[in-house]
Amino acid sequence: MSRNVYIDNMPLENALELFINRLNECDFFNLQNEQIDVLQSRGRLTASPVFAVRSSPHYTASAMDGIAVESSKTFLASEFNPVRLIRGQDYIEVDTGDFVPRQYDAVIMIEEVNFIDNYA
Repeated sequence: MSRNVYIDNMPLENALELFINRLNECDFFNLQNEQIDVLQSRGRLTASPVFAVRSSPHYTASAMDGIAVESSKTFLASEFNPVRLIRGQDYIEVDTGDFVPRQYDAVIMIEEVNFIDNYA
């Protein structure tokens, strides 16, 4: 199955430098927080996490396109130590927002997966 890949990966050091530079540009490290009425909050950012009484969606959903897996089967996997997973047995393909069945506890980004026949 052919899939589109939308993200180019960059080295961790470059990503961290870019991230810290952007935080400095917006003066992130000097921000102050305040309490305001919810009606005044439109367009604002929260200073700490906000938790909903009821989640939406109400099911465990994939946050990205990829393959849903049992993380224990991929724990030591790397570019130099690949793991072969069987479609339908060790993984299922998921898109952003798809339901992730209970037996899977992780999603690997599609950009990090190489498909060969029925294996990932």
